[in-house]
Amino acid sequence: MLDIDMLDQLARPFGGGIYTLTEVGRPKPLCLNEIFARVSSNGWNPRNPAPESELSRLERSLASGTCLNPLLLDSDEIYIDHDAHPVPGDIVAFRLSRRGCEAQNSDLPAGQSPWNPGDRWAKLFVDYHGTQMLLDRHGRSATATLMACENPNDTPILHPVRNIRRDGRLLFGSHPNTFHCTDIAVNGATDIIWTSVPSYSGSVISDSIASIAVSAKSVAYTATVTASGDLWKTLGASAVCYLAQLSGGVPSGVTSQPFNVVATASPGTRVAIVFAFSVPASTATTFALWYSSGTVGNFGLAANVDLRVDIIKR
Repeated sequence: MLDIDMLDQLARPFGGGIYTLTEVGRPKPLCLNEIFARVSSNGWNPRNPAPESELSRLERSLASGTCLNPLLLDSDEIYIDHDAHPVPGDIVAFRLSRRGCEAQNSDLPAGQSPWNPGDRWAKLFVDYHGTQMLLDRHGRSATATLMACENPNDTPILHPVRNIRRDGRLLFGSHPNTFHCTDIAVNGATDIIWTSVPSYSGSVISDSIASIAVSAKSVAYTATVTASGDLWKTLGASAVCYLAQLSGGVPSGVTSQPFNVVATASPGTRVAIVFAFSVPASTATTFALWYSSGTVGNFGLAANVDLRVDIIKR
């Protein structure tokens, strides 16, 4: 029986666990949390895409949530084949078991409603050293028997997803020119860059609290920039903070709405903001959480700042 007790060992592929380091000269196996990132980077494609003429016999379902981004986006229509058997690398749909439901509900994110047994789920299916595993983009993993079976000795019922309809058109077809089946590789978030700043204190008129430089890409892309942190200012200061794309070390004029910076000398409530920037091909740029005090000598303060850039090629 291989289930919850072995999952922690499977997630630690080196040093102890159920196997040791590979022999000299042989490649090391990917960790579980690396597999999903590798699939996302390379681009996902169903091994046997269902054409339009075949969709009527497949189960149609709406995707919800972000656990498979960018392979599967919220509100995508997925087409599930109940007559096909999954192979490693498939996105599979299944009904959440009571055991899996209890495991998920034991550590729900803030604001997440509890799951119910029988809810339809989709995950990336892989064979990991002989064990059927289900993965998502957050680095989480579980055995298929835990998530889809009431007994660890049962066989999981997993159905492969054979096509996805996004914004009214199918992503995949039997011929590359039929549908935009190759777009998935460049529409995914193929690069994710982040940085953290424990604390910041500045008394100049304007300054960068945190920044990320992005090298030029061969194609145009959209950068989704997310910043969060504890931001505050001394009494009387007119400081604002906002996301910016820099040019020559200063904001280029493309900015989001300002942060709501708290007018107090003590730490304020943690705030977060997201903004999308369009970047042409062959263009290097820098994104920053930018601080502007308005007056020299007024201190802008920040702590526990996180800045992240998701690069979505198009």
